[in-house]
Amino acid sequence: MSEYYDTFLEESLFEEFDAALYHELCAWGEMSIGDHLEYRVDTHPETTAVTDDDRSLTWRELGERADGLAAALWELGLEEGDRVSLHLPNVVEWHVARLGIFRAGLVTATLMPRYRRKEIEHLVRKEAPRAYIGPVNYRDYDHVETLLDLQSDVDSLEHVIAVGEGVPDGALEFGELVATDSSGFVPGGLGPDYPDRLRHTGGTTGMPKPVYWTSNCRRAWTEPICNQFGITPYDDVLGLAPFPHGISLPLAFTGILLTGATAHITDPGNSPEEYWERINEVEPTVITAAPTQLNKMKDVDGADDYSLESVRLIVFSGEPIPSATADYFEARDTTVVSYYGVTEGGAGFIVHPGETKAVRRSTAGKPMPFVDCKIVGEGGETLGTGEVGELVYSGPNLAFGFYDEPELTREEYQIADGKVWIRTGDAASIDERGNVSLKGRVDDMILRGGQNIFPTNIEDHIADLDAVTEVAVVGMPDPQYGQRACAFVVAERDLTLEDITDLLDERGLAKYKWPERLEHLDEMPKTAANKIDKMALGERIEATLREEGKLD
Repeated sequence: MSEYYDTFLEESLFEEFDAALYHELCAWGEMSIGDHLEYRVDTHPETTAVTDDDRSLTWRELGERADGLAAALWELGLEEGDRVSLHLPNVVEWHVARLGIFRAGLVTATLMPRYRRKEIEHLVRKEAPRAYIGPVNYRDYDHVETLLDLQSDVDSLEHVIAVGEGVPDGALEFGELVATDSSGFVPGGLGPDYPDRLRHTGGTTGMPKPVYWTSNCRRAWTEPICNQFGITPYDDVLGLAPFPHGISLPLAFTGILLTGATAHITDPGNSPEEYWERINEVEPTVITAAPTQLNKMKDVDGADDYSLESVRLIVFSGEPIPSATADYFEARDTTVVSYYGVTEGGAGFIVHPGETKAVRRSTAGKPMPFVDCKIVGEGGETLGTGEVGELVYSGPNLAFGFYDEPELTREEYQIADGKVWIRTGDAASIDERGNVSLKGRVDDMILRGGQNIFPTNIEDHIADLDAVTEVAVVGMPDPQYGQRACAFVVAERDLTLEDITDLLDERGLAKYKWPERLEHLDEMPKTAANKIDKMALGERIEATLREEGKLD
């Protein structure tokens, strides 16, 4: 038993989860991701497993490279439970590294490609990885040089492994490691109930925080997604969203191990025109993408000239999609669907493709199998049908808490009714059919003169304006009402506040919900998880109001 696992048992909520029950219900299984890899290699060795913008790997090649890396990591002296930071964009090496780290019995700490020195330094100090795997240069940032520079100050970090050309002195070359002879290597791997991954929160309220994940937690929400979306070995899944984001990961990584489908991935930093070209190149049956990516694809000149003939589903998550964007893609004979969850809880809700358009557009769907949910008020009381409060849920898909943050774990996870519940921080309601409607972050709620305003619905309407690429509505301080709504937009022309209020009036929204100020931006501020940073927008408008003398 590793020291890491002992720490996990001490500071997590693992013992509060009914592991035996989840196994009995078959919500959890006996196979780890390493076991699934072995099965695919044994049964379909020459079938394509994954492709990126330049290369492809069969299941046999993926297995051989993963085992080569695992053997190399053993030879470097890494031991069970040691952490390895994985910091790659959407390339086939991500799959190789993730599986190789697992096969060596190590723990993967997956870093978002957008992370830069501030986030990287915070996480490597906190997680104490013994090795790091990252690109020599990605999007004009030298990740490897940053880690080499940090190495002298982080005692645990013994090995910096570089992917790409021009590997600097002091770093190991990834390609040489995966070529290690693994003929004498006996894969260790980790059990399906063992915390084999540290996944990070989006960092919207501070620095990213690592969360414990196991193979079975991931299976508990990936399997329902694959089942409800009808994923089979004959599917080609194109992941446009960045790894390790929760949009692409379930279907383009875990999902292909469970189902045998083929994953196609592409650099999320590409242009929307390049997204279209990749779609026409691989002819996917399923696309996973962030709403922002789909918005940009819709607005490409000549978008109608690209084919969507092969695509039966477009899957999004993370934030609402503008109705105009969903309508555009569905007018081209595909179906736009979503699933919902939080990093600390995994996906817990899903919209079935056969649901009505109204349900697919306006709700996060119903709970997944074995998931319980409720809406709670400020005092923790359970609210009734249609009432708005904080969404909490429980089930076999939950992570086990925050790494090295036991107090935060007890704050964000709550034990009640013999179950562990995760607080989502999202305001929501549940209708009479059990569909969950999200209203926005509880912290994003705008309180205008005693009236609650939830930004999500307003943003959805504003996004329907043709010129709008991105929109965010935030509260701005006001001496008279406490707060008023301010709309930030990225738009292709100069919109006026009247353009927005006329639309909202036409749509029948109560006047108190209308934004009372409009701010144009060239680009929305984003968190490392690529979500709009509303905290930054709130700080920006408050500073602007002070400069204008409208606040004391």
